[in-house]
Amino acid sequence: MLHTRALPAVLSALLLSGAALLIATPASAADSLTLTAPAASSTVSGELRIEGVVDGEGMTDLTLSLAPQSLGECGAPVASTETEVAGGEPFAAVIDTARVADGAYCVVAVADGGALSEVRGDIVVANELVAGSDFQLPTLALPEEGGLVAVATTTVPADAGPLLAALVFGLAGLAAAAVAVFGLLYGRRPARV
Repeated sequence: MLHTRALPAVLSALLLSGAALLIATPASAADSLTLTAPAASSTVSGELRIEGVVDGEGMTDLTLSLAPQSLGECGAPVASTETEVAGGEPFAAVIDTARVADGAYCVVAVADGGALSEVRGDIVVANELVAGSDFQLPTLALPEEGGLVAVATTTVPADAGPLLAALVFGLAGLAAAAVAVFGLLYGRRPARV
């Protein structure tokens, strides 16, 4: 019977210590995290401005990262910035994309020590051809009469980058097919009897 009287006291002590633990545990300072810019499927170059809002109260630590994206999955961050933002206030931060290779990336935002995160995918970094810039294609110098050399230069608009890449890969594919056909036609020798 002594044990039955001790049981309510033990249960009361457990309940009170659990309540004290719940009261002592700090609530998360942030309630939600939302990225508002850049938009998904954006093509960016130079400094990438990342905007959003962290809802909640007080100050919250925020880490913004740029991570390579492959087959819809985000890899390890290759560029990042950390800042402290006020809850309920819009934030803006900048990551320099000149430090990363061109390609598809995810913008990853992590707040409140990892309690909240937001990912914006399909951000294309294209620093090689900045819109409106000109570049010179390799040229061939041909001798003219009198020993003078003329050099032909061409300015190609930045929008032609994908078209040039498709043309180069198409020509490479045709060359590979021609080599394969040549190998099939001339690679076989009749067996000597």
